[in-house]
Amino acid sequence: MAEFQIDNIIKVARELELLDKIDVIFADFIMKLEEYSEDSKYLWLAVLFLSKSTNSKHTCLDLHNIAECGVYDLIEDETGIPENLPNLKFPDFDIWMNKIKGCVKTVVREQDASDVARHIVITEDGFLYLHKYWQYEQFVVAAINSRKVQKQVVNITRDNLKPAFSGLQNTKWQEIAVFAALCQQIAIITGGPGTGKTTTVATVLAVLQKQNQHISMVAPTGKAAQRLTESIRNTKERNDFFKTIPEEAETIHRFLGYNPRSRTCKYNRNYKKHTDIIIVDEASMVSLSIFAKLVEALKPSCKIILLGDKDQLAAVETGSVLSELTNVNDINSFSSGMVDFLKKVGFDVSDINRNDNQSFVDLVVKLVYSHRFNSKSAIGVLSQRINDAESLEDIDAVNKVFSQTFEKGEAAHIEIDENTFFQKLKKLISTFIKDYKKLLKEYENCIIDGSDSINDVVDSILTKIDETKVLCAYRRDETYGTVAINNYIEKTFLSKDVAPFYNGKIIMIVRNDRMLGLANGDVGAILQDVDGVSYAFFRILDEGDRFIQIPVSALPEYESAFAVTIHKSQGSEYKNVIMVLGDSTGKLLTKELVYTGITRAKESVTILAGEGVLGQAAICRTKRSSRIQQFL
Repeated sequence: MAEFQIDNIIKVARELELLDKIDVIFADFIMKLEEYSEDSKYLWLAVLFLSKSTNSKHTCLDLHNIAECGVYDLIEDETGIPENLPNLKFPDFDIWMNKIKGCVKTVVREQDASDVARHIVITEDGFLYLHKYWQYEQFVVAAINSRKVQKQVVNITRDNLKPAFSGLQNTKWQEIAVFAALCQQIAIITGGPGTGKTTTVATVLAVLQKQNQHISMVAPTGKAAQRLTESIRNTKERNDFFKTIPEEAETIHRFLGYNPRSRTCKYNRNYKKHTDIIIVDEASMVSLSIFAKLVEALKPSCKIILLGDKDQLAAVETGSVLSELTNVNDINSFSSGMVDFLKKVGFDVSDINRNDNQSFVDLVVKLVYSHRFNSKSAIGVLSQRINDAESLEDIDAVNKVFSQTFEKGEAAHIEIDENTFFQKLKKLISTFIKDYKKLLKEYENCIIDGSDSINDVVDSILTKIDETKVLCAYRRDETYGTVAINNYIEKTFLSKDVAPFYNGKIIMIVRNDRMLGLANGDVGAILQDVDGVSYAFFRILDEGDRFIQIPVSALPEYESAFAVTIHKSQGSEYKNVIMVLGDSTGKLLTKELVYTGITRAKESVTILAGEGVLGQAAICRTKRSSRIQQFL
């Protein structure tokens, strides 16, 4: 086995550009601060991979994973590497650790990190952090640990919840989740689409509201906050049990008083937000940094309830808090104390396992019954089999879904390559485009005739644009990205010259504008008046109005949205989904991405992917390094 040579490793990394330039620049910066000592060469190499790790959304780097590896083991693309290059070996773990600890100008040991500010934190068991991410983890762990030992007295029984779940079936786990949230200062309620997360949290709010406590509801994006508000309103309309609960949600950034110019928050560890209960929806989208800032701004007595689908895509930024907190052995098993409590308030606990091995097991409840998808639903079965797939042998079960007939919904898989993709896409969207153009023509006739039915037509157009959606794994891919597909649809079907604004252009807002009432993720249609002036129309939640009309000149940043990325679609629903994965595997194609795309569909999903691409994606689970569970 090749001997380790630090100078040669550094030379190879620089000359062959094995890592991104930003990683090399940061490693050079740290090495300079260490005044180019001999030990700093070892630190340079570790920091190189730490930077790569954090840029890949990991919170930390486990040195064990790269110690004693060969260069080739860590290079994802070996093309372009000279054939005569030796497979240089990385340092032994113990030697590497000792060398890094000797770099005292930029490295601090974990036990001293709270008091001494350095760029890099190293733990005794071989994890490296950028200091800010270590600190974020500490904030989150402290907030959870302090709350998980606090128990609340609950003076109601299961019978008291009957009005909340009137008319619904299979609500046992929803009811258990209610009691878990009531009796603890932190609770995580997870479940797929249609499992009743909103009804569950609305029930919690209805009970807690009687205690005259201040309740806040937040979400990671403006669109998610709007959807939470809408869901709560719909729940209130369905059942008078909820008629007095709060319904207005806001973004986490707005809740914290975030200032984008200074990148600081008005509310923080020194100036707490005075709220007694906080609901965080779409928690899978919340990054480590924003969750740390949120919990730091809360009073120690504030109850935290997280809602989200643990199987969905993780946050775009570093960290995966919900995934870490829901990674429980034997989920929906509880400590003996919790099982006894549930029995006392009226539950049959004969089917609930006792688990006294994990201290945070009581915090997590998974809602298992979908009121929207079940074993007779194509979407439900396909999404479950994607989640269950662990190896290529499991892909046969996934593929069988495409040849089955279901009572509800449809699922299809069409193989593609660069030569056939657009032809197959055109066939799939032609009916939608044809119907959409009919509505646009009807709108144009109403404009010319001055018809009173124009508002109904606009309403139909806004309904239609969310009926069928192309969801893509990529944005910039030259063939399979949203930019390329939007351009193709616009040129082929709607506008020969693709003018900036034309009748029927579908757009998505990508920057919040509170003055206009628009949120990142809002989708609307551009329509022209009788004089050819273009306006953008968007759905709104305000009672009495169905949509708002905004001059295009006043719009915040937006992009075309016949096709959107799967990331951007999170939380949205469409009658029909056409999911484009491309013709080759890649880093972005993961189990979570495929699951998220499939579960955006209410009736049908068609997956366009190259041979073997879906199968590889289905068994590729997102893994982000973190030590949150270890601390809990």
